[in-house]
Amino acid sequence: MNLSLILEGKRMTQEVDVRFEASELEEKQGIRYRTPLYIKGMIRKKGDALEFSGALDTRVAVACARCLAEVEYPMALEILVMLETDEERAWEAEYDSFVLDGSTLDLTELAHRQILEELPQKPLCDADCKGLCSVCGADLNRVGCTCKEEQTDSRFDILKQLLE
Repeated sequence: MNLSLILEGKRMTQEVDVRFEASELEEKQGIRYRTPLYIKGMIRKKGDALEFSGALDTRVAVACARCLAEVEYPMALEILVMLETDEERAWEAEYDSFVLDGSTLDLTELAHRQILEELPQKPLCDADCKGLCSVCGADLNRVGCTCKEEQTDSRFDILKQLLE
């Protein structure tokens, strides 16, 4: 989205109302879009920066941190972020900021960052997920695995004999 008119002061606001199809959005950092991404809001001139206030709505899928099964999350997020032209000023800011590429705003990148902030650090398909077997890779939620029972450390064989 080109913001040159608002950055030059020729406009004070710019409306945002876009839809990106899930097929248009690439998988990034393990996030796959399952439904279209809607972004709606308003960009306002605030001093040397711009303020974007609005919302996004989509459904994303990520891998479970234990078993790698796909986990879907609905994302209906409110966004309030300052759009900065100076990367150094963005780092110094006390508020959530996003650095523009010249006078261009990449709405999909902004949305992606907001979604990343909202997703759990360790997404789980279920709180009781058993994960994968570290030996054979079987999904322990679906099948029983005897790898751990069969695998023993030979250094403890002497102790095992004492218990018999």
